[in-house]
Amino acid sequence: MLNARSSVSSHLPGLTEATSEWADELETMWTLSAPLLEAAAADAADSVKAELGTCNYRVDDPFAGSGAAELRGRIRAEIANRLLAQPVIAALRSSIKQRLFDPNASYRSAANSLFAQYNTVARDLISRSLVQVDNNFAPGLDTLAAFFEVSRLQGHAEIQDESLRQLRLDGRFKLKVPEDMAFNAYLEIKELNSENTPEECLYDGGVATEVKFGATDVELDWISDGLRADVGTKITLVEGSPRGIAGSLQTTGPLSLAGFVVKQVGFALAFGEEENYIAANARVKLGQSSEIAGGIFFGKACDLTPLTTAVISVSPYLLTAVNPQEIFGQPPFTGGFVYGEGMFPVFSLGCILEVRLIAGAGGWYFVEGPRFGGIIKAGVSGTVICVLSASGDITLIGSRQGLGLSSPMAFVGMAHVEGCLGFWPFEVCIDGSTSVKYIEGDGWDADEP
Repeated sequence: MLNARSSVSSHLPGLTEATSEWADELETMWTLSAPLLEAAAADAADSVKAELGTCNYRVDDPFAGSGAAELRGRIRAEIANRLLAQPVIAALRSSIKQRLFDPNASYRSAANSLFAQYNTVARDLISRSLVQVDNNFAPGLDTLAAFFEVSRLQGHAEIQDESLRQLRLDGRFKLKVPEDMAFNAYLEIKELNSENTPEECLYDGGVATEVKFGATDVELDWISDGLRADVGTKITLVEGSPRGIAGSLQTTGPLSLAGFVVKQVGFALAFGEEENYIAANARVKLGQSSEIAGGIFFGKACDLTPLTTAVISVSPYLLTAVNPQEIFGQPPFTGGFVYGEGMFPVFSLGCILEVRLIAGAGGWYFVEGPRFGGIIKAGVSGTVICVLSASGDITLIGSRQGLGLSSPMAFVGMAHVEGCLGFWPFEVCIDGSTSVKYIEGDGWDADEP
């Protein structure tokens, strides 16, 4: 629930902090186009005068009866047609869509997940007092009953006029594969149009249907104790015909293999007319003292999802400390992102005393803008007398949109520390993080540690 809540809140600062930059962009746009708009208004006025000049006032009164209202309507239509034909109007529409479509989509998706989790918590609390609340799994139909059960189905639909804009269903399921495996699943169907999709990602006809389904917090204890996974699939349809497909997998928890432990691994793939990308992340522990991590993204994406798959390799706290749009800008993203990190001992007496260094670096480049930037991470960790472990790191991120010296720039610095005392399960752990941000035009902003 904390992840969903932070995902919702992370999109609010992005809108407010970009207000100044967006206002400057709109002001510049209108200032440069003012002569054209004035000329268009003057042309509209001349056209109306010419129409009025053709009237024979001795024979006909154009203002009599409904004539005045009709004339006002023609004047408004003439002015509107002349102004809407100006390039600044198309640029204004594009700017609004680019600034608002992805925060809106991300916020709504995260909010839906958050409210679904709140519903689950509320039901859990109520069920402790009211035995009438049914939390049992209901078996599937016919032959499905042997290996499929479902519980706690809930959802909502958004209908505008006669069109289904969005449908969301959430539930908890149980499969036998071969042991019982319980997980939360979802189904989301959404209409894609010019209001919620970048112009560069619109399909022929301007309207498409996006179908998402997947499972979160899937228990994989039958593979490795404590292993969990999130999986998802996305299919894009135009008039019932598939035009794109995407899938993702993200694991958390240890996966022990011969000689090393996979602490996390994730993949995201997409193929289709508008989206084609590959993204991945991994964090692997080698022995007792060494660890390596990395993340990549290559291709074209129409939202931030595949980028977050790659960025999570830097730190699980990064995406909660900063809105990704402040760093990477607005979609689409066509280009690449690469990051690598390692942790290795520099002094070791076993668990009696050990000091390890952490170092990481990466960068990205997207042709839209263009937008580019880099990441540097440094830290230290260690163990003292076998019962005290601690680590701390600092991550610095810089990005720029455009090649000119006046291009917008963003800077993020994040620090994180954690420590544990004792042995599991008799141990006490603490951790904390803070961040400082600089967004050109908005100045500096620091979080409370």
